Amino acid sequence: DGANLMKMYCERDDRRMFVACETSESMVEEVVLGCCAVKKGMDEHKEEPESDIASIWSMSVDEQHRGTGVATKLMEECEKFAKSDLQCKRMGLWTLNPVLVQVLLLEQVLVLL
Repeated sequence: DGANLMKMYCERDDRRMFVACETSESMVEEVVLGCCAVKKGMDEHKEEPESDIASIWSMSVDEQHRGTGVATKLMEECEKFAKSDLQCKRMGLWTLNPVLVQVLLLEQVLVLL
């Protein structure tokens, strides 16, 4: 339900949550378009200071904004943070999304787990 997002991704130095927003048409509030988290290592709960792998978590883009480059921009920001702040040289993806797993297997893409 998102209750622990701030604690999980914003209060630690080994991870970060990026959120893409835009101002609503009424100019009253920010509308969330998508989000993506990155952390050092592949274990969501454990700190792995010696790891050179950064992992992607919680990638999500609102259905109305898919195909508009939001996910690409979020991934670019995650990659920049992983390289510059986390000093990582590789990226891994952790997903429980069965559709994505099937697509990756069909495309013969290597996913680091």
